[in-house]
Amino acid sequence: SIVCDSDQYITECQNLMEECDLVVIFDDKKTSTAHFDSDDGVKTDLLEFALQHHKDKVAMIDASDFHTMEYGQFEGSHPSYYKILFKREKNIDDKYPDNVEPLPFASEERYFASGKNFNKMWRDKDLNVSCLFRCDSDSERMNIKTVLGVRYKEDDTFVLGNVFGRNKNDGMDEQLEGADIGECVKHHHNYFDILSRVKINIEGRPGHNAFYTGRMMESLANGCCYFYPTPTYNADFPNGLIDGEDFIIYNTPEDLVERLHYYLNRPNEMRVIAENGFNKLLKYHTSEVRAKEFIETCERYMSET
Repeated sequence: SIVCDSDQYITECQNLMEECDLVVIFDDKKTSTAHFDSDDGVKTDLLEFALQHHKDKVAMIDASDFHTMEYGQFEGSHPSYYKILFKREKNIDDKYPDNVEPLPFASEERYFASGKNFNKMWRDKDLNVSCLFRCDSDSERMNIKTVLGVRYKEDDTFVLGNVFGRNKNDGMDEQLEGADIGECVKHHHNYFDILSRVKINIEGRPGHNAFYTGRMMESLANGCCYFYPTPTYNADFPNGLIDGEDFIIYNTPEDLVERLHYYLNRPNEMRVIAENGFNKLLKYHTSEVRAKEFIETCERYMSET
């Protein structure tokens, strides 16, 4: 991916790399495409910089084989080296060493673009459905967008395209940061604007055989009734969402259309599910809560002899 940002951000990343004990670069093409573009047009390649200054710290990992990579392919990555090893996702049908703990994503404060008053948030919504994920041709995601596009292309309350980016001087800087952050495309403000306005947000199949994406947290934080495809496996996700209570699972594009029709014609049921998901997020899945869980888990393991 390409990170476009200021020279100051590039410098901060380079300084941070100086402090790292290990730099892990995921790459499915054997050639890094990650780079920074400075304001004067100079490209700084992340891999070249890492190899030039920190060759002894670099570990390349083939992301095309991500679904089979349990702990990484560098020396010292196995749980046996540590008292505790945090893993974003654990399949509860698989066996892990006792010291491997799940550490799911959490909702960052910046995700709450609409505030935290659900009643006001829901009252301000003026769009019915959004389907904002990107997709490749001949993919499951593309099939979903194609089906929805045929059915709802004439409905202006449905947003089915990409909305990344922002409008300069749109006021979102002050709302999210309390200050003007200038040229930086930091929050994809148009994206969060749609989430704040829409009642239902649809998720596509997460890549690399993952259980979920950050869009789960972003959707719930903006009071959306979150629609999610059938999970590929059973994740160890503490205080996770319950189908039909906190979010909606759909099985096929056709099933998705049926469920959309059902809930759009039952707005009160839709609202209850959206509010349940929002409240569960606030209770269990904010950055503050996750940080406390992390510290408590570390203290528990460190106190064991």
